[in-house]
Amino acid sequence: MPEPRNIHELKSLQGKLAYLRRFISNLAGRCPFSRLMKKDVPFQWDEACDKAFKSIKSYLMKPPVLVAPVPGRPLILYVAVQERSVGILLAQKNDEGKENALYYLSRTMTPNELKYSPIEKLCLALFLNPEAEALFPIS
Repeated sequence: MPEPRNIHELKSLQGKLAYLRRFISNLAGRCPFSRLMKKDVPFQWDEACDKAFKSIKSYLMKPPVLVAPVPGRPLILYVAVQERSVGILLAQKNDEGKENALYYLSRTMTPNELKYSPIEKLCLALFLNPEAEALFPIS
């Protein structure tokens, strides 16, 4: 997979990554590419983009295996907040007591969300997108 040379190729890469996002831990935190997608921002593939691209390629060569949840077993929820992104991992212990990843969600924060307090940012991770509501219904 070659690195993008223009905005069209970057959009193609972003589309492929969006398709695989539930299999990639902290995808939003790994990808500094979103800033290049903004209007009136010139396409400039810098060292940070190159490093992130190589990191994602390396990760995809040996990704962790996601497993299907086992009904009746407790679920474990990990919440992570980084400088510009939030993410969650839903896991479950297997028969040997080892934790298996079930699902990943992550996204970058909006400019207003960046102003949140640390506890608000942790809570934000629980409301990442509509998929999260299906996983964690609030009643």
